[in-house]
Amino acid sequence: MRIAFISSWRAKCGIAEHTRFLAETLQQLGHEVIILCNYPLDDLPDRESSIEYYPFFYTSWHKERGVDISGALEILQKKKIDIIHWQYQNFLYPDPFLKQILKVALRIPLIVTFHDPLLPREFPRDICEGAVFHCEDTLNLIGWNRPYLIAPIGIHLWEDRPKKLLRNKLKISSRHVLCSLGLGRTDYQKVMQALANLKDKYPDILYIAIGPQPSIENIKKFAEEKGLLQNLIIDNSFPDIEKIKDYLQAADMIVFYYPNFAVEGVCSAAVRLGIAAQRPVIITDVNLMKDLPQKLKITYDKRDELKHRIEELFNNKNLYRQVLTIQKDLINHYNWTNVAEKHVDFYRKFI
Repeated sequence: MRIAFISSWRAKCGIAEHTRFLAETLQQLGHEVIILCNYPLDDLPDRESSIEYYPFFYTSWHKERGVDISGALEILQKKKIDIIHWQYQNFLYPDPFLKQILKVALRIPLIVTFHDPLLPREFPRDICEGAVFHCEDTLNLIGWNRPYLIAPIGIHLWEDRPKKLLRNKLKISSRHVLCSLGLGRTDYQKVMQALANLKDKYPDILYIAIGPQPSIENIKKFAEEKGLLQNLIIDNSFPDIEKIKDYLQAADMIVFYYPNFAVEGVCSAAVRLGIAAQRPVIITDVNLMKDLPQKLKITYDKRDELKHRIEELFNNKNLYRQVLTIQKDLINHYNWTNVAEKHVDFYRKFI
């Protein structure tokens, strides 16, 4: 099958990362994949991929520059594309794009993944023959009445490597390690406060915080005030997946301590990376985590609950195993290969 994705690409963007993992898995399954993507492309050499890409549109940040419809049509014809898969998130695609997208769907079936339910009035529903949703909440909020697929965000199939090996590689000597990653949604300061309360019991406790600069700029100051600078590693470099995997698997547990800020119908991709690392995750009972099992969750900002869960996972082997069993079941059901195969079955309905 010959598949064209419309998506952000080689950008510091969760949609770009999602597209990359799905496209590469489809390619591994023997399908031909191309990306019709955004101008300008970020200089991210560690995001190199074997997938061919062709700049097509300017995002909402450059909306006055429009879209190259004629170039896209030429590529679609040249590559003999069977189906177009549009990765949609509300802020990426401005009015000029939405008004022009009809032209690329005149002869080739177009389906769309809705990564959130925030559709503008001018969204061209009629040209989308089918839709993919990560959870039923998004489906219900959009009110879709055409063919659809529920396909949760994929989870990587990673080998479970020894923590000691990764800690040696990263020059980490601590025996008690936590990690957080994502778009800066974790309340890092609350996690640091829990560390401050645990330091007497675990003097070597270490927190690895991975996130964009604006979201973590206050952590260092807080750590300095609490005497925790030696208990903190910060990485704000937007690391590639291999380095993220090293950080995660060097940890004893992975903390996604999110406040309830997200709209309904949006799911967390970052948590899937934590699950894939085969280390227990700590997540909060908020909208962004609604599609994940309740037994992985604690209540955000409930006094000392985060501290107690960290202690339990350090000391209670039964709880540690129970959490990992839940996560392994998620990996078995929603690994990228299974998710990609579900997409292929769905594509075939329109060809």
